Amino acid sequence: MTDTLILRTRPTTVEAKQITDDNRDEVARWCGGWAFGYDVVRWFSRDSGTVLDAQVGDWIVRSAFGHFVRVSDDTLLSVYDRINPAVSE
Repeated sequence: MTDTLILRTRPTTVEAKQITDDNRDEVARWCGGWAFGYDVVRWFSRDSGTVLDAQVGDWIVRSAFGHFVRVSDDTLLSVYDRINPAVSE
């Protein structure tokens, strides 16, 4: 007899900010990174220790564990469900 498990990942809530021309510096501070050039935000990945880049139009997502990742607009809408309207801080 084979033991088989059927599993579902737990729902988690993440925070995401889309980089725009107007908020690039703010988003860079939020993720502990810096604005680079005219349209790039850079930060160090806590997972791999490498430098990650995101451009205007991309989203930066902070996971439940506090890690930041770049996500394209298409991917964000296909992977995550919106639970509330965008809020400004």
